[in-house]
Parts: sequence; structure tokens; C-alpha cells
Amino acid sequence: MGYPRHIFQRAQQELAERRQRAFEQADRRKNEVYSVIPEIKEIEKNLRAAGTGVIKAAFSEGVDLEAAVKAGKEESLKLQKQRIELLEKSGFSCDYMNVKFSCPECEDRGYVNNRRCSCFTQILKQLTYKELGSGWDIQQYTMSCFDLSYYSNEPDGASQVIPRVRMKEIYDYCAEYINSFCESSESLLFMGSTGLGKTHLSLAIAEQVINRGYGVLYTSAQTMVSRLEKEKFQRSFDDDAEEPYRERIVDCDLLIIDDLGAEFLTQFAVSAINDIIDRRLVFGKPTIVTTNLERSGIQERYGERLLSRVYGSYKAFRFFGKDIRVAKRLR
Repeated sequence: MGYPRHIFQRAQQELAERRQRAFEQADRRKNEVYSVIPEIKEIEKNLRAAGTGVIKAAFSEGVDLEAAVKAGKEESLKLQKQRIELLEKSGFSCDYMNVKFSCPECEDRGYVNNRRCSCFTQILKQLTYKELGSGWDIQQYTMSCFDLSYYSNEPDGASQVIPRVRMKEIYDYCAEYINSFCESSESLLFMGSTGLGKTHLSLAIAEQVINRGYGVLYTSAQTMVSRLEKEKFQRSFDDDAEEPYRERIVDCDLLIIDDLGAEFLTQFAVSAINDIIDRRLVFGKPTIVTTNLERSGIQERYGERLLSRVYGSYKAFRFFGKDIRVAKRLR
């Protein structure tokens, strides 16, 4: 799954720090024990000597290796028993001096038998979730928080669409989209006026898709264009520290571009947006776009090419109703 490289690197760093902390904490506990029970330090020395003696015997001629191994094992067991007795007598647990990793299964390495450990996956999810929630109170934008009661049961003007019925259909589709999401899921276009829940549902999808272990990048159209422009003309990123932003938005499992049409319109913006949408379609990667623009507005702003790409390849949903943010304030 396509976690961005910078997320992967941060997760690896987190695991390395956890492993280092585990050894440092074990050293502190050992020193604490040595200060209370000095004899244990000598026992530890003798345990190492017993192990070394067996290794030497294996490479020595004329030595009964089986007898040497048996003697070394008996000596080790005797010393370990003495250590446990001394620890417990002084109020320490028998494993007090052991290295205690955050994840005993992989010992904070991130992999078990060349397979990613569940702890590594969990860190990747948490970091992706944290990046998604930057600037948002993400807990307010979940599927369970999407309240259909804010949408009218009365037909909507000339369209005669009943907003609550239509929004229930969109909500149900999004729930199924989350459950069946994969790297080749279809792309979505959320259209409609301000305050109808487009951002809410796109964030809710992002949160749940992340929980399923996929890499998600969520951005406003303005932020995306600004970062792409800065990257192209200033080359401000560090090649060794972080992958180029353009690669991140092209390669992630799910890209969500919020508020298309609100960005400052320039030739670069039009070119960049066309390029990103086009490249993700070529690679078969799903994208969700939210916009206040109508079909004619998309064509006028970005050209026939983008309109054709979006309407020909995305599943479009028109949101109906009145600004629910206003409705919430009035309740």
C-alpha cells in the first residue's frame, strides 16, 4: 500500500527510537539492581564466561563438546537461578533486568520474518491520520457524525429533488465505498454549494480508508497548487529527507482535492491540476474532488480536457440542500 516515503521514514524513526529507549531503560534498571545487589554484576560476568566457554570448546581439538555444552548449560542454569533468587529477595521481579520492547513480537524492529509487523502498520496509520487531521478537528468529520436531519424532506426548487433522500443515497454510497475501497477504486466528484457536507464526507472517507491501512493524502486545491509551484521553482525540499510533493500526491493510494475552484487561477494552476488528475487516471489511482463549480464552471476555468477527464472517468454526485453550518448555528 502506498504510504508516502516521509510517513514511512517517520515510522521507522519512531521504531528505532522505541528500540533505543528499551535498551536505555534496561541499562538503567541493571544499574539500579547492581547498586542494591552487587553480587548480580558478578553473576552476569560468570554467565557471559559460561557462554564463551562453550563457544571456545566448539573450536578446540580434543575437547568433548557434548560434555562441555552440558556443563555450560548446567552452570548457566545455576547462575540464572541464583540471580532470580537474589532479585526476588530484594523485591525485584525476575525479569526486571530484561530489555522490554514496546512490541515483543518484532522487538521494535518493525518486521517479523520479513513481514511488516502490526505495530509498524499501526504507527503508519497514526502518522497518516495525524497528517490528515492537521488543521481539522477530525472527530467532527466522521461517518457517524454526518447528520441527515439537517437536510430538508421538502423538494428542492426546480429540481424537485428531496435533499434528505438524495443525501441518504450519497451517504450510503460513501459507506460502501469505504468498505470496498482498494487501490483501483473509482474516483469521485462531489459537487454542490458551500456547506452541504462535501468536505465532511471526503474527510470521513479518508479517516476510514486510513484505518483500513491505505495511504491517503488530503489537500485543498490551493495548498496543492502552492506546494507544487514552490517545489518546481524553488526546489526547497531535501532530496535525502523527503520525497517530492508531486510524487506524494501522484503515488498515494487515495488523493482528496478539496474545494477545487477556490485556488488562485493562474496558467500554472490549470496546468498542475490537469497534470495531477491526468496522471492518477493513467495509473488507475482513485481521487476524490470536491467543488462548488458547476459543469460549465469547470470547463471555463480548466478547459475541455479536464472536464472530459472528470466527467468521463469520475462518478459524480450533486449535493442538495441548504448550508448546514448555518442550520447548526440556528439550532
